[in-house]
Amino acid sequence: MTIARHLFAFLVFTASIINSHAADLTAAEIIEKARVAAAKEPKFLDRIQGLHFEIKFIDSEKKPLSFTIIQLIGPKSRRELAYNENYTVEVVTACNGLEGWKSTREINGQKRVQNLIIPYDQVAILRDMTINDLAFYSAPAKDAGTVSYLGTDEINGKKVYSVEYKFNSGFKITRHFGINNFELVAYDQKSAKGDIHRQQVEEMNWIEGVCFVKRESILINGKKVAEAIYENTSINPEVSPSSFAFPIK
Repeated sequence: MTIARHLFAFLVFTASIINSHAADLTAAEIIEKARVAAAKEPKFLDRIQGLHFEIKFIDSEKKPLSFTIIQLIGPKSRRELAYNENYTVEVVTACNGLEGWKSTREINGQKRVQNLIIPYDQVAILRDMTINDLAFYSAPAKDAGTVSYLGTDEINGKKVYSVEYKFNSGFKITRHFGINNFELVAYDQKSAKGDIHRQQVEEMNWIEGVCFVKRESILINGKKVAEAIYENTSINPEVSPSSFAFPIK
């Protein structure tokens, strides 16, 4: 019994040391360690000026929901091409940091259904989303936003540090990094209705020395609603600047 009590006391003492250590870390220190974990060498992150993602979304029964292509070119250009489950409708959203547009068309008929200019406040959010995606966890520039350490949590059985990124445009995202290895475990965003949208990392993939998400679960208010499978991820894609400009026709 004495040995058991001593062992219990040791475990409590060890846990207190770990918790104390966790509390001592700042957001900047967590981010620095997360960036180290995201690349085999720092230079691999520094050379990334653009990204290309092809993502398939499926439901709980593995049936297709949609397909999205995201193209990011630094520092502020973004284009998203979204297709429905049977590829009959295409929705394109794009911005170059100063202006943005959105168009919808029926693919079979090649008929333009909608061609709209995006208000500047929404362009600012798209711009900051792009900057954030290409920054690989780095904090926003001092005049663009802030980061805050929210404390520790547990997600899917993993203990995490939670760090909130807030941009002046209104874009906000909370990332959760594993306490033991500082790898990305999940990230959260809040919808306009107040729902918590969580993308929980299930599988990672190394591409040219950099760690990217390969598969993730999508949860709304804690309930899984879909999975995202990154079928293709490429670094520094060749994309014409005209792809982000408002279409003439």
